Amino acid sequence: MSFVLKEVVFNVLYFPVWWYTKGTARLFNYIIREITDFAKGLNIGVLFKFLLKPMYGYSDFWSRVISFLVRIVQFIVLFIITIIWSIILFIVLILWLLLPIFIVYNFLLALGLPINIYQL
Repeated sequence: MSFVLKEVVFNVLYFPVWWYTKGTARLFNYIIREITDFAKGLNIGVLFKFLLKPMYGYSDFWSRVISFLVRIVQFIVLFIITIIWSIILFIVLILWLLLPIFIVYNFLLALGLPINIYQL
């Protein structure tokens, strides 16, 4: 019984350390992989590679101009979408870091302790 009690106490005390070290590192690595996979899924590199190639095999001047403009617009839109997705994921990271502080703060308020965050 004492082993179980020690294990529970250790896990409860170790949880904040894990949250801000290994847990945050795992989340950060996941976010980087997610952004990389998202960009690969949109094929931005392939789009950039074929930027100057005419679409549909037409090789006259206006087909090349239209193909170039369409691919530039598509590249810009996909790049903006990737940036927005990256910002959303980094907001999740910030929320991950603030969540325990928010929970402890609300727990202390629920206990009736006078806490003034402006004096911190």
